Amino acid sequence: SAYRESLAIAHSLEDRVAIAHSVEGIAEIEAEIGTPERAARLLSAATWLRRSTGVPHEVGDRGANKALLPLLRASLGNALYDAIEAGMRSVRVEDVVAEATACAEARMAAKPQVG
Repeated sequence: SAYRESLAIAHSLEDRVAIAHSVEGIAEIEAEIGTPERAARLLSAATWLRRSTGVPHEVGDRGANKALLPLLRASLGNALYDAIEAGMRSVRVEDVVAEATACAEARMAAKPQVG
């Protein structure tokens, strides 16, 4: 997946903004396939990574996350989402990268092979 590849490159460059962007994309995919808790963990981790850099979202990037957050809150409930978010505040970058990579690889493995 393009997000997995971008994540690997961003991690090798230690670019937290690019890591956050890739993790947000993987969070969107997780939400689309019906794994809202995983999506919430990834989105929360990406948010905290981005905040740690002091770099705000690009104008074009805000739309998906702005729409995803209320969907996740509606799906999980505010209390569970808040608990997940609180748990991700102190997560290590390496752990975020590992979880997001595992999610992306699981999605790739689940795709039917053409040929």
